[in-house]
Amino acid sequence: MLVYYRLQKAYQQLTREIKVLQRRMERSRRANNSDNYEPDSNGKKGRKVVKKKGKAKKGKRKWNNSKTYKKTAASKRKLERRKAAYAKSQNRKVVNEILRHGKHVKTENVSVKGWQKRYGKAISAKSPGFVQSELKRKAENAGGSLIKFSTQKTAPTPLTPQRTEGGQTLLRLTIPNSFDWRTHQKISVRKSS
Repeated sequence: MLVYYRLQKAYQQLTREIKVLQRRMERSRRANNSDNYEPDSNGKKGRKVVKKKGKAKKGKRKWNNSKTYKKTAASKRKLERRKAAYAKSQNRKVVNEILRHGKHVKTENVSVKGWQKRYGKAISAKSPGFVQSELKRKAENAGGSLIKFSTQKTAPTPLTPQRTEGGQTLLRLTIPNSFDWRTHQKISVRKSS
């Protein structure tokens, strides 16, 4: 069973608000600590000359943070807590939806680290590692189980529909014997009126 889900607009809205606060904090920090940054420079972007902000100087320096900066940092932390809680609740909804169909779950033993390397921040909201651990915990509490099988020894068996002249739908079944050799069989399915 495949369950697809998409985080709602609230998560995306929280992400945008956090970015706004991060920019505000950076502007405030630059204004209060101009001696801790290298001078601005002009760079080229195509034909245009663009003003580039100076990077922070290396080494340990004293940073003066204003009251506004501290308030903004506190509100940013609050939004990050809300964002994390929202993502966690959405992932729990997915787990509950899966377990609503049965308490014995079979899944591929995939590398979550590989996904993180490939997709980076985009996968942080989905948290597949959390979903797997939560699925295992809830399935075992319900008297079920979570079985992981190897992705190397198995392959999916897709059914692809094909129409014939007589109005019958044929499903082509791909049965994987190994990755380099597969057999095809045709199974006829009649439409029920």
